[in-house]
Amino acid sequence: MDNESADTLELSLDDVLDITDGDNDLIIIGDDEDSLDLDTTGWDETDSTSENGQTTTTYEDQDSDEIVTITLDDDLVD
Repeated sequence: MDNESADTLELSLDDVLDITDGDNDLIIIGDDEDSLDLDTTGWDETDSTSENGQTTTTYEDQDSDEIVTITLDDDLVD
């Protein structure tokens, strides 16, 4: 999503499970023109990190027996 155009990404918890490996970790980096449609209701905010001017927030959710972790560039989150 770092291509100088406005991109929109829509994801569900099932999508994250489908596109990640057994660790179920996903990192999404973008810029202030990009957007992400992900309902984080029920997800726990577990970490916020700022490095080199880029701030990310990490969320975790548990789907049955699997823990899913997604780290999002704060530019993507309204």
